[in-house]
Amino acid sequence: MNHLKSILSSCPVALFTLFAISASAGVAAGQTYGPDAYGYYADPIPNAFLDISTTGLDVTSQLQSSPGISNQDDGSYKFNLNQTVNFYGIPYTQARVSSNGYITFSNFATDYTNDCPVGSPDNPNLNIMPFWDDLDFRTQGNIYLETQGIAPTRVRIIQWTGAGFFADPAADVTFQVVIYEASGWIEFHYQGMNGLPGDGNSATIGIEDDPRVGGAGNALEISCNTSGVLANAAFRIQRGSGTGGINGVPGSISLALGGTQALSISVGSGFAGQTCLVLGTFSGSVPGFPYGGFQIPLNIDSYFLNTVNAPGTPPLTNSFTTLDAQGMSVASFTAPPGTTPALIGYTFHHAAVVLDLSTGFPVLTWVTGAAQCALLP
Repeated sequence: MNHLKSILSSCPVALFTLFAISASAGVAAGQTYGPDAYGYYADPIPNAFLDISTTGLDVTSQLQSSPGISNQDDGSYKFNLNQTVNFYGIPYTQARVSSNGYITFSNFATDYTNDCPVGSPDNPNLNIMPFWDDLDFRTQGNIYLETQGIAPTRVRIIQWTGAGFFADPAADVTFQVVIYEASGWIEFHYQGMNGLPGDGNSATIGIEDDPRVGGAGNALEISCNTSGVLANAAFRIQRGSGTGGINGVPGSISLALGGTQALSISVGSGFAGQTCLVLGTFSGSVPGFPYGGFQIPLNIDSYFLNTVNAPGTPPLTNSFTTLDAQGMSVASFTAPPGTTPALIGYTFHHAAVVLDLSTGFPVLTWVTGAAQCALLP
């Protein structure tokens, strides 16, 4: 910690020029998709692909297009979720996995013609779509299911491994959905996306409710027939406002009464044990400044420099920490009662950077979006 503080103190403005950058290809740090009408949004996250190809239940041979009719091209398999999944406010304990790269809570699970844009009233609906495309398992690929952990913190993993394409047998893709029992998170992780169709140019990625039964507008689109979903990308879908890995609660503080905003950082278990540094600004998050594939969503001002030079000091405390096993940490932004009214109307923004210090020199490995806190009378 002292080593990093000395580096930060000696060169505050040039902080990010000291870091080697290792962003995941194809993912824009801090970019948020949504929210939809229900409040679901998606953020890019570090990829922590949980490969279950040697431990999961292989259901490929059990894919059916209708009861008793085996079909590894356009087939599905009904399975128990082993937890209750609340999806657009409705609890489900079973779902169907489709050979064509989606999970549905409906009975329509064999459609190979992906909807674009997301939210069509046409069947299927009630879908989780990590990569809805015309996939084909007749000659290659497998679908695996596995539950990890114990209640109430289980995760259900559904994985498509080495899936071919009906139109291009030479291409193949490997990806998975991870559903979290405790938080309700839905994550998409991509490992090997090979060949032209594997970049997403004919796939739908996102989630959707049923617009015919009160779900109009409940559709979150990450990508639709658009290239750019590359190997090693990952997304987390959750309900809320969407700030790219950092969440500030409450969103405002009365200066007369005083208060504290809790800044919860969650970037995924792939960064467990790395260092988290929360930085701030009162000059806005746009445009921020880019560096090496990251967009730092903070404008440089005197408060920004203070959070660089003196991490962990009021008003921003616990801002220089080690991420826990889940890649989480919590910092605090505090305005004491009676804080000068000259700050009324200001909005402070905070973002977290993740640093790998294992080599003795800080390497920037991730950047969140920015959470805001409005200062009120």
